[in-house]
Amino acid sequence: MVAVGRGSEPLNETRGRFARIVRLALDVTADDAPRRVVEAAGERLDVLVNNATIVGSGLMGEITKIEMFARFDTNVFASVLLTRAALPMLEVADGVVVNISTGIGQRAWPESRP
Repeated sequence: MVAVGRGSEPLNETRGRFARIVRLALDVTADDAPRRVVEAAGERLDVLVNNATIVGSGLMGEITKIEMFARFDTNVFASVLLTRAALPMLEVADGVVVNISTGIGQRAWPESRP
């Protein structure tokens, strides 16, 4: 199992309970992130769980283009690019992809942004 996160501190908190987990601190929007995650998986990949999400708050009319693109880079494009990079290994293992969205995707919240 490979656990990926932006910061090493939260990943290291799993060390005591789950010693066999490979921890990989990186930004999923980085150009080399899909390759690094797939390489960290080793020789076999049965399940890919895409769960990286960032959200913001404020009025829709106030969101900047930069904020909007940052959210789409993490919430949409990173998952698609990682899935694409993992496809060869997933196909060999007859694996699956699980995409998880935030609870905000299920309900509109006042002043929430995409």
